[in-house]
Amino acid sequence: MKKNRLAVLLLACLCALGSAGCQNFTTQNNGVGQGNFNTDEVAEGELKKYVINGFDSGKEMMTCRVEGTIRCYLEEGEYVKEGTGSCKILLKEEDVYLPKFYQAFDLSTVPNGANYSEFTVVDKISCWVYNAQDVAVSLPLEFVFNDGTKIIKTYMLAPSAWTLLVYDNYRELMPSTICEGVYFSFTHVGTGDCVYYVDSLSAYKTSETYEPVKQDMSEHEVCSFDKIYQAKYIFPRTYYTSSEVVASFESSSFTATGDGNSLHVYCPAGSVNWETQPADKQNWPGIEFYSGMVSQVKWMNYDDNDCLCFDAYSPEENGLDYIWLNVLDGTWKYRYSSPAFELKKGKWATYKVKVGDIKAKLGYVGYSSISSINLLWGEFVGEDRELWIDNVRMEVNQ
Repeated sequence: MKKNRLAVLLLACLCALGSAGCQNFTTQNNGVGQGNFNTDEVAEGELKKYVINGFDSGKEMMTCRVEGTIRCYLEEGEYVKEGTGSCKILLKEEDVYLPKFYQAFDLSTVPNGANYSEFTVVDKISCWVYNAQDVAVSLPLEFVFNDGTKIIKTYMLAPSAWTLLVYDNYRELMPSTICEGVYFSFTHVGTGDCVYYVDSLSAYKTSETYEPVKQDMSEHEVCSFDKIYQAKYIFPRTYYTSSEVVASFESSSFTATGDGNSLHVYCPAGSVNWETQPADKQNWPGIEFYSGMVSQVKWMNYDDNDCLCFDAYSPEENGLDYIWLNVLDGTWKYRYSSPAFELKKGKWATYKVKVGDIKAKLGYVGYSSISSINLLWGEFVGEDRELWIDNVRMEVNQ
């Protein structure tokens, strides 16, 4: 790789993750010839691309927000995918916190700016990211809606290569019509400094109409998988996973009760075994439930002796051995992690955690704002494995 021709330090926020000391920039120059996102017409059946941030100038760079310890540079030259510049993200080896990089979508407060936050007309969001490491790295993108819900999608970045990240906006399932912006959660892997490049964050506008799906939930339901949209809004999730260990899943008619649908989860093998790794080297792939579903549960209606439950089936051959249940509050500051559930092979079984145990970790405020539920397993070696999940629900202790 040639040495970059320009590396101008633009931001250096040396503040703790989530600190109010980081400046909040929420404006963006929309560039020349892009038009106005909210008023431009789009031909029927076509998509029109709008560059939200091309990272081609210092002015564009200063429209971003940083949470945590991160160093952003404007780059020209080889590490540019589109336009004349890109954003270099530098993570130092000694950094304690994993940083977040945020781009707001309402950028209408500067000349030529546009408001991209009206997601009723957004078909998809795309972005190029270069992973300068020699190993694959996971990168979660967190789309934040104005009703407080979040949609998180995790991408795998190939080593020493550009990866196009595409977030398909299922408009019929949006928790709100307004998406305020997106967080990038960069990961430090291995030893030494880590470097990423971000370029051409774009929105694609459509004129196609859509019909919102009403998310009806049965009493005490969290996610039954019986409704079409539920399996569609489960996401692969990784905690500290640097190898290409990403779950896949599909709806299945094999269920705990013989009725409805379940979620069939495919768990790919990795390169290390979590049980032989020190705690800071363990990798945790899994699945995450759409926050728009989770936030609809009336959590405060349940007391300490009630339970959050799910049914699981692990086949005798190549079935997953253990699973952990994670529950996070709306800020992702507090997390409850269950003890390991040893899965019973060859039969459906129910696994439970008490509300009181969750409250003890999240606190009253955190429990009242639960927005994320994950099912995770430790990375393993050998053959790929699988399991079925069904009937995630609350159980009232009579």
